[in-house]
Amino acid sequence: MTPISALVLSDGTLVLRPTGPVTITAESDAGLIAAFDEAIANGQLRIVLDLSETTQMDSAGLAALVRGWIRVKRLHGDVALAAPAPSIQTMLKITRLITIFKVSATVDESLELLLP
Repeated sequence: MTPISALVLSDGTLVLRPTGPVTITAESDAGLIAAFDEAIANGQLRIVLDLSETTQMDSAGLAALVRGWIRVKRLHGDVALAAPAPSIQTMLKITRLITIFKVSATVDESLELLLP
């Protein structure tokens, strides 16, 4: 399973950072869903998903990302994606998910996207 680190910033924003592939074969899609669920259970509804160390994402990983995003949005939270690899950006464009996700080049830029 791909490790996912979690860091809570001073303003309460949670930064999740998956390292390695987020795929069904790595069973990391379930790990990503679990990370979102844990954040929600802890009341952390402002989330930056730092993809700078995510080497690959397949359709299962993308589905996990969408499920997590939906769960957070239903509770009036928000999610931003930081530093997705070109292959992940392409997948977001092809699926038109780029139109619903807040995407930036860095974690700092993602934090700005989450400002009220």
